[in-house]
Amino acid sequence: MVVRRAFQAEQDPWDRMAAGCRALLEASLEPAVRKLTLVEAPGALRWSTMRNIQTGCKEQMRRGLVIAIEAGCIPDRPLEPLTSLLYGGICEIALDLADAIDQHAVLEDSLAELDLVLAGRHAPGCAHKDQGES
Repeated sequence: MVVRRAFQAEQDPWDRMAAGCRALLEASLEPAVRKLTLVEAPGALRWSTMRNIQTGCKEQMRRGLVIAIEAGCIPDRPLEPLTSLLYGGICEIALDLADAIDQHAVLEDSLAELDLVLAGRHAPGCAHKDQGES
């Protein structure tokens, strides 16, 4: 829910992706979220069950990528590997945060790297960015 709200709060399709990723990572700092989703659930549930639970989040990311491609923010590309790459990276960062001694430092470093990765998103002729730039 927090990821969806962050996603919907942004107008730019690719900024929506960044906001959703940030929201997921920030939520993983909350002790109850961290304990349940990153520590206890993976140990109590089978791998296939965890994958099924995560399907909705991954599908939300896929839809966000479709919107970004349709808006011309990023070049058209195969969605499945792109979705898996981005979603897998975010999940790994969330796991890193769970074990970090200085979680806020790891979060800030991770968000800075995420911004760098996502900043390379402008495709030539990205219509929504070209309109506002002189």
